[in-house]
Amino acid sequence: MNKTALKADILLIITSIIWGFAFVAQRAGMDFIGPFTYNGIRFALGSLSLLPLIGYFKAKKQTRPGVRAVNTEVRDNNTEVRADNTEARAGNTEARAGKTEVRAVNTEVRDNNTEVRASNTGADKSRTAARAAASGSTLAMRRSDRLFFILGSLAAGSILFVGASLQQMGMQYTTAGKAGFLTGLYVVLVPIVGIGLGHKTKIPTWLGAILAVIGMYILSAPDHLGQVNPGDLLVIASAFFWTAHVLLIDKLSKRLDPIELSAAQFAWCALFSLGTALALEQPHLETILQAAIPILYGGLGSVGIAYTLQVVAQRDAPPAHSSIIMCLEGVFATLGGILILAEPAGLRSLGGSGLMLLGMLATQWDVIFGGPHGQK
Repeated sequence: MNKTALKADILLIITSIIWGFAFVAQRAGMDFIGPFTYNGIRFALGSLSLLPLIGYFKAKKQTRPGVRAVNTEVRDNNTEVRADNTEARAGNTEARAGKTEVRAVNTEVRDNNTEVRASNTGADKSRTAARAAASGSTLAMRRSDRLFFILGSLAAGSILFVGASLQQMGMQYTTAGKAGFLTGLYVVLVPIVGIGLGHKTKIPTWLGAILAVIGMYILSAPDHLGQVNPGDLLVIASAFFWTAHVLLIDKLSKRLDPIELSAAQFAWCALFSLGTALALEQPHLETILQAAIPILYGGLGSVGIAYTLQVVAQRDAPPAHSSIIMCLEGVFATLGGILILAEPAGLRSLGGSGLMLLGMLATQWDVIFGGPHGQK
């Protein structure tokens, strides 16, 4: 494994830890406010938290070209000065040659100046035309990039809104640990959906899918087999949107700045969530303040930091490589639920979680055991 891939793995592990414990914050936040209010505020905080970082990097990029431009102008001016000095010395030498020669030289100089001005006029026209063409091409490119950024971030933000909304609504009825593992179903779905995108899928992936489905069923029926918690169903549905989000981010992050993409998609998601909250819920300042700690962790930690780490890391790791480490998200969610929320850890819950974890790891067989994709 090269250093770039190792760095991406470390970032993904940190992301997994933050996201795992974020399920605890999400579950706690539901004791005070509605799911859309919670998501709206936390994604708005996440987007705003990235603005100073975006400003810093933009200022850094603009400073360096400016310095180079000033140095270029100074060199051009110095060249012109040296040329003028050379012409002055040549004129003095000719003047000393005699008055007759001076008049002849002056006549030739006037003729040469006329030719130079004509030549300069043609050159100026050519440069002006070239600048106009380059400016038009650059402007068209900037418009195209801007449109791609807007549409790309809108698509990512829309998918994020649906996935986060389904997950957060489900968190009202299920535990943090179960939600963590059920959300992790996208790890199995990513390589399977990848078949439609031309990715190769082998037998371990299908075996992993079977194990994950069995574990998901056991995990989602804690009381009686055959009965499924409605909150679990909502979280399972959200996994399909997380799958689409992972694949879309994998494409967008190769062309767009990851920090700007994160801030934009969070802003879209916050806008949609707050609009829905105003329409369906009745948010009050008092209850929002009561949920301040879960909101801050969800906004600054889970959104502002973790999602950005994911976007940055995925520039150097394929979706399947990213998914294997994200399998640990459910483990940390279960650990946080037990330690912080005192959630029970029965044999059925642990068994279902274990089968889901095995299923997730099985889908990444090539990565773990050094298959064709493991060398990336």
